[in-house]
Amino acid sequence: MIEFKDENTRQRLLDAVRFNADGLVCAIAQDHDSKEILMVAWMNREALDETFKSYIILVHVRPFGAKANPLVKHSN
Repeated sequence: MIEFKDENTRQRLLDAVRFNADGLVCAIAQDHDSKEILMVAWMNREALDETFKSYIILVHVRPFGAKANPLVKHSN
């Protein structure tokens, strides 16, 4: 888990992330011991920030093949 000593530290980390042209960053969930990749997903800034604050992984989802506005979904 990441613990931030203050709001500015979290904001500086978010500002340092290089989001792509669609405003997304690749997120990989990996087993600590086996190093097995469990999931590859995309996160927008809001999803990444909420993940930092809540310790619940949030991912950016949208219907397959759609160019609709992105959604943020909780994932356990």
